Amino acid sequence: MTKENIIPLNYEEWKYCIVKKCGIPFTKEFIEERIASLKDNTNEDTRRFIKLYGDRYTSQVVEWYVLARHELENK
Repeated sequence: MTKENIIPLNYEEWKYCIVKKCGIPFTKEFIEERIASLKDNTNEDTRRFIKLYGDRYTSQVVEWYVLARHELENK
């Protein structure tokens, strides 16, 4: 992630932003909540996220949460 690009472009950048910069630990509950929320198109926050970042990026973020869940399960 460069100074010009504040949106994470890959899993490692995205994970770093959440876990290190924001200090949010990846727990099973957090990950499951985020996956469910981002898949719920009736959720106002999800609609806002999609409007800001688009369907494609939203799908990518869901995939990253699924990957994070997989990593957590295999620890």
